[in-house]
Amino acid sequence: MATDATDESAVGSEGRSVVCWTTSMSTFMLKHLCAIVEGGARTSTGFKMMHYNGCARALNEHFRQSLTGAQISNHHRTIKKKFAMIQKIKDTVGAQWDDETSTIRLEHEMAINYIAKHKKDPTEEEGLVSILGRVGSELAAAIITAGEKSAPQPPLDEIPDALYETLLGIEGFSEVQIAHYFAFLVENPKSAKAFMKMGHTGQKTWMARYINKEWKD
Repeated sequence: MATDATDESAVGSEGRSVVCWTTSMSTFMLKHLCAIVEGGARTSTGFKMMHYNGCARALNEHFRQSLTGAQISNHHRTIKKKFAMIQKIKDTVGAQWDDETSTIRLEHEMAINYIAKHKKDPTEEEGLVSILGRVGSELAAAIITAGEKSAPQPPLDEIPDALYETLLGIEGFSEVQIAHYFAFLVENPKSAKAFMKMGHTGQKTWMARYINKEWKD
């Protein structure tokens, strides 16, 4: 079983308990937290302890562990630091990202120069070695996914691209009718997005229903 690290600990009534996180456990945790973000349950200030407690229950049931929400929170914080470091290395001139293996590729000399340049920060140097030596492909992919899920989402009132062009491609309606239905969709972004996900027949049906109901000769 692959092991990420002997991770940070949570302090409780029984003292400090050290957690040995495996790649599978870390990936499970990240995917669970990603699902919370997708469901819209996370607040703008981050995850609450109830989210970490729920993640701990799910992880404990799946892996037969006895982790606490505090330990999940600590490990999440550690992975965020690693993710920030991975992003920093990815931004290094000459660095390449391998999608197949979810790893950063650097020429040997460039890697040595990077480490030498950051020797003043022992924690960062140790973290770099840790990332390049321990983070598995599956975990790295999950970290990237978590970062993408946490990124700012487009405004809810954003109008889909090529909406008007799509309307023009639907036969049987005049330009005036198309203009009226376009105005309706612009005023109702959710309907516009649903419309764009439909096939041609569905789009034509929606448009005809609107025109028959609203159009006045």
